[in-house]
Amino acid sequence: MATSESPLASALEPLGRWSSVYADLSVDTGDPRRTAALRARAVVDGLREAGAPDADIAAVESLLAEPTHLPSPTTLFALVRDGEVVVRQFVEDAAVGPEVHTFGPVPDLVSLLTHLGRAATYVLIEAERGTASVSLRRFGAAAPELSTTIEGRQEDLTKVRAGGWSEIDYQHRTEEIWKQNETEVAAFVDRLVLDRRPDLVIVSGDVRARELLVDALSKEARALTTEIDENAGAPGASQQTLEAGVAAALDTLAENRRAAALDRLRQFAGEAEGRAAVGLGSTVSALQQAQVDTLLLDSRVLEDRTVLALDEAPWVATASDALSDGIESVSSGAAQALIRAALLTDADVVFVDVPVTADEVLEVGDEPGDRSGCRSAARPRRRRGGGAALVVRADASVTTWHPGHPHHREERTCPPVTRSRRR
Repeated sequence: MATSESPLASALEPLGRWSSVYADLSVDTGDPRRTAALRARAVVDGLREAGAPDADIAAVESLLAEPTHLPSPTTLFALVRDGEVVVRQFVEDAAVGPEVHTFGPVPDLVSLLTHLGRAATYVLIEAERGTASVSLRRFGAAAPELSTTIEGRQEDLTKVRAGGWSEIDYQHRTEEIWKQNETEVAAFVDRLVLDRRPDLVIVSGDVRARELLVDALSKEARALTTEIDENAGAPGASQQTLEAGVAAALDTLAENRRAAALDRLRQFAGEAEGRAAVGLGSTVSALQQAQVDTLLLDSRVLEDRTVLALDEAPWVATASDALSDGIESVSSGAAQALIRAALLTDADVVFVDVPVTADEVLEVGDEPGDRSGCRSAARPRRRRGGGAALVVRADASVTTWHPGHPHHREERTCPPVTRSRRR
């Protein structure tokens, strides 16, 4: 996730004429040159149809003509303003949504952030009975951050059927060698988990080696572990099958994160304590006060909604907010403006099927007569949502923004609004 100090978030501060590109650059075909030319033409035609200026289109054409030296599949995300490529990011993964070729005052980040919802750092282990390959990888990167092969004891690795007591002794000795080897691998993985804090530990390989390895892992490492029933080192095994298993594990992790965000929303929205809210207006209000820990969006519901994007904090407003002459605003698609404000205030963005189109959910409003600027637990209201929801962070001090006086901000000390502090 981009934070307010990241290059992406910093690039979002000025309003402007943004060309946004999210495109699949994969050329794993029999005619890669023709495929690359067709993909580039589709991007250029899409930008021209969206109204992008010639300078932006020329910059994108130059970018697409550069050799990436990356394997397929690869997806490109780029932001261009005034003929300059401000942000470019290659993700070594197939596009997860429709391609984007847009032009407007606020960049279109929906596809990129949907894609990066799968982002994770993970340990991949390919375990055999005598050796194990261990790598630390980051989603979307071709080369691992760390890679090593751990060689264990090689003698007596195969159980035999000799008959009698000698067979029992031999098999017991073989099992102990397997166990020692996997204990050595587990110790290395435990240190890696402690030092690098990955999101996931993925274990593949020989069935018995996997069992012994997982049993030897620490409690912390085992809690992150998922197994893939695939042994890439076995005769006839396919590396593509292993890659598909890793992709499925990352998809499951992303789905679990999304489910956890929804669970927090449902839990807090059912409590009249100001910890969560559903609805476009409440979401804008919380973003204005930089209160949002997690922004939950259903971009489909927001497709036809608009809000105002601002050229300075609080970054977003509704049409009903009174703005002074000192602040510049432009009408923008709601999803794009909310995402921009979230990144500029260091909030996480999660795309979910928020239950806002049919179900009524609690939306907490300010207590009448409360002039402190703090959100209150009193007088919850029931409303229809509008494609956006939020869980607030546990800041004890909230900046109150007065729409009629956008340069006037007051620091108010408010009660905690959620139970866990943002890390």
